[in-house]
Amino acid sequence: MVRRFALAALPCLFILLPIASCATAGTVVFSDDGGTTTDGSGGNDTGSGDSAPGPACKSDSDCKDPGAKKCDPTTKTCVVCLPTQDSCTAGNYCGKDKNGAYACQPGCKTDPDCAALADAGTVDASADGGFVPQITPACCNHVCSNTAGDTKNCGTCGNACSAGAACCNSSCLDTQGALANCGGCGNTCAPDNVAAAQCTAGACGYTACTAPFADCDSNKANGCEADTSKDAKNCGVCGKACGLGQQCVGSTCVSCGPNEITYNGKCYYLDGSGGTCDAGYALAPESVMAVIASQFAGKNYKHTVSSNCCIWASDPLEHYGMVSHCNSAGPFSAGEPILGGAGCNGVSNKGAGQLTFCGN
Repeated sequence: MVRRFALAALPCLFILLPIASCATAGTVVFSDDGGTTTDGSGGNDTGSGDSAPGPACKSDSDCKDPGAKKCDPTTKTCVVCLPTQDSCTAGNYCGKDKNGAYACQPGCKTDPDCAALADAGTVDASADGGFVPQITPACCNHVCSNTAGDTKNCGTCGNACSAGAACCNSSCLDTQGALANCGGCGNTCAPDNVAAAQCTAGACGYTACTAPFADCDSNKANGCEADTSKDAKNCGVCGKACGLGQQCVGSTCVSCGPNEITYNGKCYYLDGSGGTCDAGYALAPESVMAVIASQFAGKNYKHTVSSNCCIWASDPLEHYGMVSHCNSAGPFSAGEPILGGAGCNGVSNKGAGQLTFCGN
């Protein structure tokens, strides 16, 4: 992630000697993994940062040039600045130029010079794990660094993370084999329906699927998503699809039972089960009942005779009921169940033996 911060224009001091010129302010470019550099010329109060050798000196009083007023005690020459008496303007520090003379160079002096990094804007949690990267600015070797996420300066300047590790909120963490940070900070590896999760070379995986689940989409990250015991598209094994009107029961494709109606590739039945359906089935809507009601002629309760004739469906109220075989064993007669049968016209009967309409 790269963020840019505009530095305020720095004052320029125009002088006549060749050691000084004026440069405009640049743009600080911040990287979580590499600190900042200065885009453009980089402004300071004395010029480009490179200077010709200054006059010889014994003390500061010997340096008459307004642009080189300090006497370097080591080289005995007049220089622009000294690290111990750094007078360079904001966004610059006193360091040696390519000629070995001290001059103002683009870069930070202390941590407060990097405070703009803390105002980089809102950092949202990632979708995969709620990890919120922090921004902790620090001046590391005159370069602004986010020590909360810089692998070269993790937590503190100079603390480099080892290969395979990332700097996650100021701590070097393993991202190649750790489940909590698999492939990156906060990337939790938690595939579904597996014996054990694995993080290998930064990729999420698993040891084996937990039966009857299988990895039918070949996506290691989401684990074993298909329940082959009841998935009609992967019945028993991946890719084995059941035929029209069949369902997957116990990993085997089966047709609708003798007391069930086939409609749009699904099976529907009536039973006195009080709102409870068989495994793999659920309460069906009256909109389906409206289409298939006449097909129940000759069918019977799937398991148990009902104790209430109004049909409990997935709708909030009951509008269908049994007439000739109300609470009595079938086979059902033609014309039942029927809309409004047995006085069931917008009622809500939810008894223990309620006549129930189920579909898979």
